Amino acid sequence: MGLRALLAAAVAGSFAGSAAADGPKKVTWQPAYSGSCEKCQLANKHLSYWDLAGANFPDADLSHATLLGVTAAGADFSNAVAPNANFTRANLQSARFEGADLGHAVLHGADAAGAHFAGATMDRADLRRAILIGANLEGVSAVSVKAESADFSGANCTGAIFREAKLRRAVFDGAILTSATFDGADIAGASFRSARLIDADLSGAAGYENADFSDACGSETTQTPPSLDLPLCATN
Repeated sequence: MGLRALLAAAVAGSFAGSAAADGPKKVTWQPAYSGSCEKCQLANKHLSYWDLAGANFPDADLSHATLLGVTAAGADFSNAVAPNANFTRANLQSARFEGADLGHAVLHGADAAGAHFAGATMDRADLRRAILIGANLEGVSAVSVKAESADFSGANCTGAIFREAKLRRAVFDGAILTSATFDGADIAGASFRSARLIDADLSGAAGYENADFSDACGSETTQTPPSLDLPLCATN
């Protein structure tokens, strides 16, 4: 079934089976789609709990779409326009969001381990408690992002902009933070154990006194607050 037909069926299905008070209970339908829909128009659509694993949505318009609890492991959302899209508790493992617009998007509690966000815009997005272990966030703009208790362990955050980000209790253990910027970010309680902070800028970060930088390292050009001294990273 094509995606347009599936969407139409989903809308119809949402009203089907509305039984009387003494009739059978309504059965929840979970549609699945694994095809390709380039430049798909899904703005404002309700796709909660759909199975979109492996589907291809390059350049799709997902503005204000609701994808609560969606299963989209390995799906391709590269260059998607998805401001204010809701991916709460979604399975986005290894999904592709390169170059996507995720401004104000909600990924609260989403599992995006191994996902690809290189070059994406995530300004003011909600990443609270999101799992981003091993994700590629190279060049991501995450200005004013809400990422309290998010897990960026082992992630590639080279050149990422975390200006004014809320990163309390976030985990960056083993992350690559080369040239990353934390100006005005709140990192109280965050963990940077074994992180590589070469050329990174932490000089304007707040709450660094309560962050864990055990075994983290930097470079001669890494900018840190006066009381934070990082050893130089090994070059080999």
